[in-house]
Amino acid sequence: MAMPWLQIATISASVLLAGWLGFRMERLLERDAATRDDLVARRAFAWNLSGRTLMEASWFMLGFTVFRFQVEALGAPVWFTPLYLGLLVLVYGVGSFIWGTIADRVGQRRQLMMLGCAAIVGLMVPMPFVGLVPFVLLSLLQTTMLGCMRIPFALASEWTPDFRGEAIGLVHAMGWMLAVGVGAVVGGMYQRHGMLSAAIVGGLFYAAAAVCFYLMRDARVDAVSANVARFELRGLFQFESPWPMRILAVVLLISIPRGAIVLNSLNYIEKTGFDLEFLFIMEAWALALNVVLFTYAGVICDRFGAEIVLTASGLLYFVFWALFAIGLPAPLAVAIYLFPVVGLLYTSSDALLARHTTLEERNRGVGISGAVVFFGQFVGSASAALIMMGLSGSMGAVDQYLWSFRIMVPLLAVGTFLGWRLTQHMAADSDVLEAEIAA
Repeated sequence: MAMPWLQIATISASVLLAGWLGFRMERLLERDAATRDDLVARRAFAWNLSGRTLMEASWFMLGFTVFRFQVEALGAPVWFTPLYLGLLVLVYGVGSFIWGTIADRVGQRRQLMMLGCAAIVGLMVPMPFVGLVPFVLLSLLQTTMLGCMRIPFALASEWTPDFRGEAIGLVHAMGWMLAVGVGAVVGGMYQRHGMLSAAIVGGLFYAAAAVCFYLMRDARVDAVSANVARFELRGLFQFESPWPMRILAVVLLISIPRGAIVLNSLNYIEKTGFDLEFLFIMEAWALALNVVLFTYAGVICDRFGAEIVLTASGLLYFVFWALFAIGLPAPLAVAIYLFPVVGLLYTSSDALLARHTTLEERNRGVGISGAVVFFGQFVGSASAALIMMGLSGSMGAVDQYLWSFRIMVPLLAVGTFLGWRLTQHMAADSDVLEAEIAA
């Protein structure tokens, strides 16, 4: 059992982060001309942030992190866990795509968020009482509904058009801040009381999130989109700017090895001998560090360019996780796991899509960005599952994980190189545009 002082320290960190992020939110709303004197918009921004925060914390600690261990408790083989995690992120990405497209075409984003929360609660009710196959199906359906969590990013960027990157980073950070405090206690709760306790607490969080979205009143939230053209799959990938599809290609190449390595690393660490209560607290501290990164990643994107930040995320993933795949001693492996990088990938990809899409394309663009990140992670994690299944007859679980990591490391190098090339092309395009304006 983890020591009580570690739980107290983790909860204290969550409280301190909450105060710090609240201060940063107020400062952001004061700086942006669109919200400085608009009290209705400021309140709507806060309710949007609160609802999304509750959903993120519940999903990450009481959903995704619990689910990965619950399937093994229900009898799944070791190699199935990476496949299952990959499926979860795939359906989350598909859900993001679907919900974003619906929001673009019908508006009524407040009602969509409330509908998503209600569906999630309904799907959680039977989960503690079913076997492996029904549990997997219910969790996949629930995760599809969770794709609506991408809508608050588009809303945040519309309320703060002068600081889109910082706003998106803040939305990410707030959700993980609450997850830090939840992670301090949920590991022991799940270890002692099982899936029923996770379902009850998670359901309460989603119900509270629905109330927050109900209170989110602003004309931009409930406005019906003027674009009600007939649905065409081809049109979903068409943008006025040529950059979104190039950005998404780089994001995909970085996301695939991330799915194979980072997504499965917690289960690998558990197989080296750590108990669940400690793992959840370790996950909470990883989130706490990412809260700081997410907050400043948005500022860095606005200041230095999100395309450079995207390249940096690939480089950091390559350096640290290539070392991780060697099979380092447990303390060093844990240290690499705790080192925050994911905020650079998520925030930069969202900020780039927000910058290079029109207002009419923005919900769809941000949704596609999430879909690509999670589709790439599905491909990587599913590939890891196939590798582990092939090695299961000749290696133990720890070695299966390590070899699946090692095989994916070279792809990180490719993604990093292409990210750097993207930066060069964007810089050249910007120089040409400035020259044309000057002429």
